[in-house]
Amino acid sequence: MYFDSIEALWSMGGHGPYVWLSYGVSLLIMAWSLLSPLKEYRKQLKNIEINAKNELKQSI
Repeated sequence: MYFDSIEALWSMGGHGPYVWLSYGVSLLIMAWSLLSPLKEYRKQLKNIEINAKNELKQSI
């Protein structure tokens, strides 16, 4: 292992806060990039369903 202890891994010679912050921000951006389109997809499906029901009501 490259580090002698968990504390050394956490601090990374004084650069730990920057490293872990960049990992955290990267993970948040990747999660948002995955979840945002799924949310929009569900929203569009709901709009399609509502429009289909409205068209069915108008045709009757």
